Amino acid sequence: METVLSHSDLEQARRDLRMRRAALIKRQAEELRALTAEQEELDALEKLMQAFSKKFAVASAKPEPMATAPTATSSSQPTRSKYSKTNFELFSQANLSGTF
Repeated sequence: METVLSHSDLEQARRDLRMRRAALIKRQAEELRALTAEQEELDALEKLMQAFSKKFAVASAKPEPMATAPTATSSSQPTRSKYSKTNFELFSQANLSGTF
């Protein structure tokens, strides 16, 4: 059996190809817009990170090494200021003096 192609068959094939091509271009454009939006978000995030680092000097700041606390010897007693009384001491003193 012999198949005969007509001029209208070729035109139909061309229309189908144009429609498929247009749909492909549309999908690519949508995908490209989405990727461009993501790239812009990343660029904005990078700028924010740079501004934050600059504002708070994060990149150049290194934590200071902790100073070692002096070790207490058995003969040393902690000294206390006359102003550093505990709540109990203050309350007791107030009760003894009659001011409560």
